[in-house]
Amino acid sequence: MAADDMVRRFADHVGIPLRPASVALASGARVLVDGASAEESLFVAAHAGAGPLRHLDLVLVVQDVFTLALLRSERPKARAVVLVNDASVREEVAARIARTPAAGLVEIVEFATLP
Repeated sequence: MAADDMVRRFADHVGIPLRPASVALASGARVLVDGASAEESLFVAAHAGAGPLRHLDLVLVVQDVFTLALLRSERPKARAVVLVNDASVREEVAARIARTPAAGLVEIVEFATLP
């Protein structure tokens, strides 16, 4: 399943429309997310690859975690979610970020567990 399909299904699951977005930071810089709600209360990045992750794929997922953590630091009431395809990917990413501030700011959701 493609990343945009994952975002669409997650949006249906939470009942909030999401669209790809370029989100402005306080500095004026912009970051891209796979899905954002209109009021910017929910930000989503999706990764369709199944584990085990190649090094480059892991780097991209962790980069998205830190991007979403930056958004959360500027919008503390927002929800930030990284969608991954399976439990092994979720566990590997969670282990890599466990001792960082991002761990408490970003949810890593295993897409396969969504109803």
